[in-house]
Amino acid sequence: MENKLNFLMNLTGTKNSVLSKAVSFDPSYISRIRTGKRSMPDTPQFVEALASYFSRNIRPGEQQVILASELCPGKALPEDREELQMLLSAWLHQKELPKPDSIHSFLNGFASAGMLAANAARAVTPDMSPEELAAAIRSRTEQLETEAGGNPYFYGNEGKRRAVEIFLGRLCCSNKAYQLLLYSDEEMSWLYEDPAFAKRWAALLIRLLSTGSRIRIPHNITRDSNEMFESVQKWIPLYMTGAIEPLYYPRLRDGVYHRSLFIAKDDSALISTSVGRNTDGMLNIQIRDRQAVQALEQEFANYTSLCLPLMHIYSKKNSRDCFQAMLQYEKQPGDVIFAHPLPALFTMPQSVTQSVRLRSASGFFSEYQGKSYAIFREHMRKGERVIEILNLPNAKDVKDGLVRFPLEDFFELGPEPVSAAELKLHLKNVIRLLRREPSYQVILSGMIPKNICLSAKENTGAHLMSALAPTTNFEIREHNMTAAFWEYLCRIMEDDNSHSREDVLRQLDAYIRELDG
Repeated sequence: MENKLNFLMNLTGTKNSVLSKAVSFDPSYISRIRTGKRSMPDTPQFVEALASYFSRNIRPGEQQVILASELCPGKALPEDREELQMLLSAWLHQKELPKPDSIHSFLNGFASAGMLAANAARAVTPDMSPEELAAAIRSRTEQLETEAGGNPYFYGNEGKRRAVEIFLGRLCCSNKAYQLLLYSDEEMSWLYEDPAFAKRWAALLIRLLSTGSRIRIPHNITRDSNEMFESVQKWIPLYMTGAIEPLYYPRLRDGVYHRSLFIAKDDSALISTSVGRNTDGMLNIQIRDRQAVQALEQEFANYTSLCLPLMHIYSKKNSRDCFQAMLQYEKQPGDVIFAHPLPALFTMPQSVTQSVRLRSASGFFSEYQGKSYAIFREHMRKGERVIEILNLPNAKDVKDGLVRFPLEDFFELGPEPVSAAELKLHLKNVIRLLRREPSYQVILSGMIPKNICLSAKENTGAHLMSALAPTTNFEIREHNMTAAFWEYLCRIMEDDNSHSREDVLRQLDAYIRELDG
């Protein structure tokens, strides 16, 4: 169900104003949740109040029957109100996977993020040279500091924006590299409701990263899964710089008090606190006292000691670590789904393997391909499913030498493209495996962007990679993100269930003939 709150309110005929009084939330916020503009907070403060209200206001008869079909299909609702409240609470707490559109948007964002990461500064400030940007930041920071008159206190969303600009602007003007410790689980409208500020904020962060600064940031994943993906998506271009370490806190929080900690280690900080989703008029404090900053650094460290990595990010500079992580992931038992533009290396025939190996300037290709081949042979021997979703390149592009090997920079393969002869031999081996291995399956689909590789194992993890150089690999182990990618790939499979194995074989044969033509 996409919107549980809207379902309950429509079922009981509850108005926004009535519910807002019952749960102590602003009516406009209730409205935004109902229309999908805001996600429903998964916090005891909000959810328990909802469960209590609706357990008291479900009328006997049709309402009970409809609610039972959602909460406990095939059974009647509990007659005891406290039991019904507990059942409602558990149902409301259940995580909903992101909508397919959210995942598709996330993948499209990832597919274009490599170029954005490489040209982030030009994308944000296309009309400014680095020198002009530095001068603009200095002028803006001095203006804001003059207006503040040394006052460290700023109020509400507008105040937070001014305080953030001063905080980041001062760091940029120093031309030093900082360790930035950033955390916020407060309502984020202060950042996104002013597009001009959001652009300046991005320019400030990019400027800091370009001069060697690094960011450590715990994400709030207790939000609705769609909101979590949208939040993470905004950071992808910066993640791809390799300068950000994303974390997450794995347990539920009470959702009453919210906190922001923006710290430049050994320099300064900006802090704020709010209750619920209400940031109007709340106090934001700039801190430059070194002892106070050190105390806040310890607070941040105490919190991150309870966190886990949201993802490990690999680039060419740590490609060997990446291959080790991928092999460990591949060894884990269970079915696996791949989505990529070319067949996986474990399906590559020996003749093509030898040809590609000769182009590799390192031993990574030979080492990884051999181990991966052995791992997947063992999976299929055990009857574990290995599924490839292929979005094959245009055959003319292959013949024209326009198609590159995925991860070519990791493997140090040099400038040679994928040849039509190599791909033809590879696909013939895929056909041979399809005819021989019942656990191996291929689906031809255009749902996954051509320039990414995605792999997921249920309850194990996922790998999301840019197929083209510069390659970045996001190794994801967080349960909700893993489940979302797994379910998304399963949906693609289910949508394709009308295509039998014989249909796929015929399509692959036709594609090989195009390569010959």
